[in-house]
Amino acid sequence: MDQSNPEAVTLPPQVTQVPSLPPQVTQGAQLGITSDKPVIGVNEGVTFTATGASASTSINWSGGGTPVTGQGTTFTTRFSTPGQKTVTAELITDAGTIRATGTVTINEVSGAQWVNLFPPSKLTSDLIPTFQASVDRFIAALNAAGATPRIIVTYRPVERQYLQHFAWEIARGVLTRQQFKPNLVLIFAGSIETRMVILI
Repeated sequence: MDQSNPEAVTLPPQVTQVPSLPPQVTQGAQLGITSDKPVIGVNEGVTFTATGASASTSINWSGGGTPVTGQGTTFTTRFSTPGQKTVTAELITDAGTIRATGTVTINEVSGAQWVNLFPPSKLTSDLIPTFQASVDRFIAALNAAGATPRIIVTYRPVERQYLQHFAWEIARGVLTRQQFKPNLVLIFAGSIETRMVILI
């Protein structure tokens, strides 16, 4: 207690007073972003919405694809390349600038590029060991008989199997093209390194 001023209180040495945030510091708790779809396909529209006590019609958006920027409580854009995309909402107030970010994952669309991404194998060593032994014996018997066996494929990566399976179903009419609209794409859940969708 400060004896010269009875109303003043002196903080103990171990207590630290937290300074007020400077205007340029982002105060994310006052502004947030939600999206109507967390995962979409290439060139599919996604709408971000500002939330929180600071959300207002004067919010500026950036980081979009087409369009790149926008203004208002919502922002609709689309991206032409796969990957995780981040948009930023910014509100300028008398107290400073408040910012928040939101993300969306853009899945890669199937196409000719998958041929080289997921090549098949012609090696018998890629077979299950017990089956490989039988195949190797069979090939050896063919060679001994004067035949020249030609291996086309022994193993296809699961991503390639997925593509070929659904491509066949579409070609045979089992699945229709209408089932593969951007908002109804079939996501390949087993892929970790590359997130993909079938889109015809």
